[in-house]
Amino acid sequence: MTRRELYDKQIAGEKIRRWQRESGLQGQEIAKMVGISAPYFSDIRKGKQRGSIPVLAKIADVLGRSVEDLLTDQKTGQETIRIAELRKALQPIFKSETDDIIEGIQLWRRAPHNFKAAFRSLLDA
Repeated sequence: MTRRELYDKQIAGEKIRRWQRESGLQGQEIAKMVGISAPYFSDIRKGKQRGSIPVLAKIADVLGRSVEDLLTDQKTGQETIRIAELRKALQPIFKSETDDIIEGIQLWRRAPHNFKAAFRSLLDA
């Protein structure tokens, strides 16, 4: 995996396929809920295409999982997205706010999924 590849698209695709089977949702349904085309979703779930982190977060959410579950390698327990790489990617865009964003992401990752869903619905209200 190169520095530009923040996660293993094959592992992510395998997880998405498994979670999709468990959910009983069709690919077109998931794609519509996420706001992407069905062919693009199909390529992501087959490990052919690398989805952006926001798209992966939406896919995970639709399937009742967290993006952390999707991007964490269960076999080794090591995160495939490293904070240092994320910081490097965010720095040119957010400059002085990068540390606050990273802190927020870390807090969000530690929050249980049910809390996240409740918090999202509170923000949407």
